[in-house]
Amino acid sequence: MEVFVIGRRAYGLQFHVELTRAQLSVMQAHMPPGTAPSGEHMDDVEAAGRIMIGSFLDLAES
Repeated sequence: MEVFVIGRRAYGLQFHVELTRAQLSVMQAHMPPGTAPSGEHMDDVEAAGRIMIGSFLDLAES
């Protein structure tokens, strides 16, 4: 995840909504302990990612 601020009112947030269980073990190996989602939360992470990507694609098509 990456967070940044420009001035007093512009905030940016970047994170990977496409994360899947298959990618989790690779990601965990390169992150500080406790910062990657745990396997028990991956159903929620995958569901949220599908919703966000679907919403983005719907917006892009309109």
